[in-house]
Amino acid sequence: MMTATQPNETEDDTPEYVSIYDRPKRSVGRQKNLIQLTDEEKKIRMRKIASKHYYENRELRQLQQAQVHLRRKREKEQSL
Repeated sequence: MMTATQPNETEDDTPEYVSIYDRPKRSVGRQKNLIQLTDEEKKIRMRKIASKHYYENRELRQLQQAQVHLRRKREKEQSL
């Protein structure tokens, strides 16, 4: 003869209820810089980024400079 065992239903044996609405929410938008930089470090970082962008897009910058030069030359001729 088999005997059926009944589980002990005490407060310790019951699983803890976790609501799906209590989950941590994701942050919205771009992540913030977790490392706080000093003003001097920020200047150095921005200078480095700007120079990198300039050298990666050198042809574009040269074209823009040529256009500015031509525009100023035309303005100067028109004013005379």
